[in-house]
Amino acid sequence: MFKGEHTKLIPTLKDLEYEQRLKKLKLPTLKYRRMRGDMIEAYKLTSGIYDHEALPNLLTYNTTSATRGHNKKLTIQRCNKNIRSNFFTQRIAPIWNSLPSSVVNAPTIQTFESRLDKYWTNSEMKYNYRAKADTGTGTETSQQITEDLSIVE
Repeated sequence: MFKGEHTKLIPTLKDLEYEQRLKKLKLPTLKYRRMRGDMIEAYKLTSGIYDHEALPNLLTYNTTSATRGHNKKLTIQRCNKNIRSNFFTQRIAPIWNSLPSSVVNAPTIQTFESRLDKYWTNSEMKYNYRAKADTGTGTETSQQITEDLSIVE
């Protein structure tokens, strides 16, 4: 079956558009789930959960003091070939750098996941597979998210 055909098997949803079926089922797109997984792996790499000796220089940090945002910004390396832009380290950097400090500096993986989900609650990409990855600011400010997250924990 092709993309979205399985959700058409539900009689009450078969006449709806793909994005509408996803919203009704509260089922994020595969693109969204993959990006979420990438961010979880990036968190593990930047938090020292993986052995740094086993993965030397996989990620390079932006150490210039002129950067805005959180203290774990990654360097976005220049790609000469288009295929290189799909590598894990290239794919995650702009999205990781766009996350607020309150999400990136979470103390545990579970906390990171809940903060990331809260930050991406209204992400267009959640139910629209054609949407671009959000590398800008979210719908809420970083301060609002920090205040909301302190209530959750």
